[in-house]
Amino acid sequence: MTPAKARDLILRRLPPYTGPGCYPSAVLLLARNGVVGVHEAYGDAVCYDADGRVLSAPRRVPAQTDTVYDLASLTKTVTAMTVLALAERGMLALDQPVRELLPVFAGADRTAVTVRQLLAHTAGLPATIALWRQPASRRDLYARVAGVPLHDRPGVTYEYSDLGPILAGAISSS
Repeated sequence: MTPAKARDLILRRLPPYTGPGCYPSAVLLLARNGVVGVHEAYGDAVCYDADGRVLSAPRRVPAQTDTVYDLASLTKTVTAMTVLALAERGMLALDQPVRELLPVFAGADRTAVTVRQLLAHTAGLPATIALWRQPASRRDLYARVAGVPLHDRPGVTYEYSDLGPILAGAISSS
């Protein structure tokens, strides 16, 4: 299939999946044998305000071919499977306090946080922090995430968070 035919096929299927309420944008890169045939951006990289409301068209930021996307949600499943495999092998317990497995996760408000809560998004952690703004080594990244103030008491609310799986990943890699 030529790059042009592949592009046309993908573009016919793309519209239902882009736009507010689904995937707001995408970058398509088609290459074969190191030769780029298509490299195009679609949709808006920024189409929601800080409160999650859809922005009017003039306030949106179009996607570019170098737009960076957060892939955290894709890696959460791999982290969860790794931690569950460790639990199945008896190497950790899901209801074990995180601070026993990850000493950098210290503080009086964190004593009750369990591995299960990290995976279930009920650890009291905020949704995310701008980790990409300050590149760091893996160890520094884990320490930074471990030091983020809790947003709520552990086990009280559900907050879909990148931080819990990052800490679970720190546990599974140590």
